[in-house]
Amino acid sequence: MRDFIKKSLFRSKIMNHKGVVLALLTLLVASACNNASRSPVFSEAEVREIMNPDGPLSKPHDEAEDSFALAPEPVPAAVDELFDDFISVFDQNAELQRSRVRYPFIIVDETGSDTVRSAAEWKHHFVFMQQDFSTVLWTSARETLLSDNINVNHAEVQQIYLHSRRMATLIFDRDSASGRWELTSERHFGFAATPLASFLDFYARFATDTLYQRNHISDPLRFVSTDEDEDDPLVGFIDVDQWFEFAPELPRDVLTNIRYGQRYDHPRRIIMQMRGINNGMEAQLSFMREGGQWKLIGYEN
Repeated sequence: MRDFIKKSLFRSKIMNHKGVVLALLTLLVASACNNASRSPVFSEAEVREIMNPDGPLSKPHDEAEDSFALAPEPVPAAVDELFDDFISVFDQNAELQRSRVRYPFIIVDETGSDTVRSAAEWKHHFVFMQQDFSTVLWTSARETLLSDNINVNHAEVQQIYLHSRRMATLIFDRDSASGRWELTSERHFGFAATPLASFLDFYARFATDTLYQRNHISDPLRFVSTDEDEDDPLVGFIDVDQWFEFAPELPRDVLTNIRYGQRYDHPRRIIMQMRGINNGMEAQLSFMREGGQWKLIGYEN
């Protein structure tokens, strides 16, 4: 009876806080961040200066201003400690990006053919496709610790095009002498070359087909949510209909997956973490493959 009361209270609490949860979810996709568990490595004022020392990227260039322009502030060394901190600045700051590309820059397509670009040919590349969030695909909770590991020296950002079943991978390495992150090469290939193909094909339909989504959700679905009035998270279960009330807006066309070293090897479990790019908002969807079928088995925000 005690357990039954607890479950009843939990369901009631979810409905009472539904407005709070929905408000948070609305902000989720429009936000961006590094890991919420870490405090910023530099101040808000420093971030604004680093992200765009010369003003908006769209501002026309006036050569007459050059003689009066101040030299941009040097990028704090802390930017290179964690890949998350670096890639956020790299994505937005055109000057830093150009200086952190290893030239000659090599792009390899599916056939193995190379395209080489010089520094003069480089054009600003928006790593996150001008989205407000990124996604990270993990296979276990232990793997999620990689994003906070300052000893990671190799990382990849995969731009996954769900409908064309193609991927572009940007490869980053930390320079052994300076400790600075650099973009070293770019590779293009199809889903056939990745062990994630089964999950990606499933997810592409899951995100766009409501009926298919309903049939691939565990019922009841484990649900974890934070409450600003409580120290401990709300943990319990919701039914499929409630999922459609609480569900975040899922990316449908492009996933931007950051790899810090996680291995996939035809996984049976995928944790899809949706993270903002300049604040602590995030959501986490857990999928499991059983009997050849993928299902959503848990949701956290």
